[in-house]
Amino acid sequence: PSKNDYETGFLLEDLYGITRKDLQDLGKVISDPRQRPRKEYNHPPDSAMSLIYGIVALKVKEQGEWHWVSA
Repeated sequence: PSKNDYETGFLLEDLYGITRKDLQDLGKVISDPRQRPRKEYNHPPDSAMSLIYGIVALKVKEQGEWHWVSA
C-alpha cells in the first residue's frame, strides 16, 4: 500500500515480468527423460529478487533464530 503508485508500481511490473518458456519442443535427443527440463523461468530483476528474499527471511525469522552455520 502506498500513497503514490510510482513508489510500488515498479515492483509489480517486475513481478509480472517473470515469464516461463516451454522447453519441450527443443528437438534435442536425450535418452534419459530425467535429464530433459520441461520448464524454465527467466531470472527476475534484482528488485523482485530482493522482495522474494525478504519474504523468505520473514518466514525463517518466524520459525526461530537463524544462524549462518545452519544455512
